Amino acid sequence: MSSYEEKGTINENFKVLIIGARNTGKTTILHKFLRSRISWPHYPTLGFEYHPYIWVHKPTNQTIRLQVWDTSGQNKYRQIILHHFQRVHGALVFFDLSDKNSFNELDNWYRDLRRVCGNYCAIILVGNKSDLPREISIQEAIDWAKKKNMYYLETSSMWDPLKEDDRLVGAITLFEKLITLVMEKHCKEVKTKISYHPQPRDSCFC
Repeated sequence: MSSYEEKGTINENFKVLIIGARNTGKTTILHKFLRSRISWPHYPTLGFEYHPYIWVHKPTNQTIRLQVWDTSGQNKYRQIILHHFQRVHGALVFFDLSDKNSFNELDNWYRDLRRVCGNYCAIILVGNKSDLPREISIQEAIDWAKKKNMYYLETSSMWDPLKEDDRLVGAITLFEKLITLVMEKHCKEVKTKISYHPQPRDSCFC
């Protein structure tokens, strides 16, 4: 039992899902969040990996117990991981900015997520590997996200903290923003507001 659990100071419990095509860097970014470093070597996720994590959400100073499900992007595991889409509070949907095929797969991932979760889940679209030559422009990604009433952010495992802005963020900020959206959606007492691209706040979720 953690010290937070012993003291009874855990404020919320949230289930978070990480999905997207294979080789989009999902696990690398998750490890940057959990361990503040890149773990090498990386092997393809087989089915899914579960990571329980107790963490202080700085924007609200609340202690959150996260249940993070890192899922495989391989099609042969699709039916297995669909089961874990149920009752998800928040999801990061990844694609690789240097691989147009991963972007083209987004419709399928989004359809499966909404089919299982309905409107229950807060979602952020994540363009990863922003340090590599692009095949997808910022505007293309923003347009896709707007059609789905989602927010869009970019990141990279080679991210420089001095270059963070409203669009390009590191792993910790990425999770902070997702959890803030989750808390706004599910915790009526939370008043923190955030904005990622100009659109009315009440249209963030379809």
